[in-house]
Amino acid sequence: MIIGLLAGFGVVLIVTALVSPRPSLEQRVMPYRQHGWKRTHFLPLTRVQKLAVAALERVGSTSASVERRIATLGAGNLRIFRLTQLQWAGAGFAVGLLCAFALLTRSGNLLLAALLAFGGGLAGAMAADSQLTRRANRHSQALTAQLPDAAELMALAVSAGEPMRSALERISVIGSGELAEEINRMLSEVRAGATLEDALTAMGARSGSGQVARFCDALVTASRRGTPISEVLASQVQDARDQARRELLEIGGKREITMMIPVVFLILPITVLFTLYPGLRALTFMT
Repeated sequence: MIIGLLAGFGVVLIVTALVSPRPSLEQRVMPYRQHGWKRTHFLPLTRVQKLAVAALERVGSTSASVERRIATLGAGNLRIFRLTQLQWAGAGFAVGLLCAFALLTRSGNLLLAALLAFGGGLAGAMAADSQLTRRANRHSQALTAQLPDAAELMALAVSAGEPMRSALERISVIGSGELAEEINRMLSEVRAGATLEDALTAMGARSGSGQVARFCDALVTASRRGTPISEVLASQVQDARDQARRELLEIGGKREITMMIPVVFLILPITVLFTLYPGLRALTFMT
């Protein structure tokens, strides 16, 4: 039955791919225009895929939330993520279907088997959304961790007489990591025609990091008001390092509470057991 379902689903996909219309010129050009000259493959949505994507938008996260996290990562778009989420949901549904088939062979409970199959699909869709959230959070944390070094390097370049844009380009060239890539992305927007202030504001908004957003706002404010950028950068470096120190102390406090779990539930019972066992053994021999 499972092999027949998979074969039928494959035939349906092949037929829909053959009869689907070819993409227009605008649909072929827009992915290159939005994300740079990268090799991307255009996959036209079939009617079944459109219905499934619409169902995922109603059940899972909203499109605005997904677009915000995708903008933080700087890769992909909403449509690609929905198709990936649909694939995850299909994989979860397949696993749930196998478990449901095993359940039917044992108990014959059709309702529980159906709930298990659809629950697997829902779990797959939620897992894809959770993975996107974890990737966006890791990216924001990496930007926060790399900010003090980048700000200090930029302060040295500005103090040596370089303008702000040249200092940012220097960081994007000699730096490595997520922050250097984000600065390079911001500079590409400047080269495409955007002003440096607008590109910095957009970078701070999509970074997902409060410190990076404050850093970009401080640079924009210093550029508009004519404030010495070296002093602004020095204060930003100090604030970033103080914030990193506070976050380390907070993480250490949480880890201290976590370390109490093996102490209380593993080490302490074993210690008490080794302490009481000789006395209990002696009492047993005496009796």
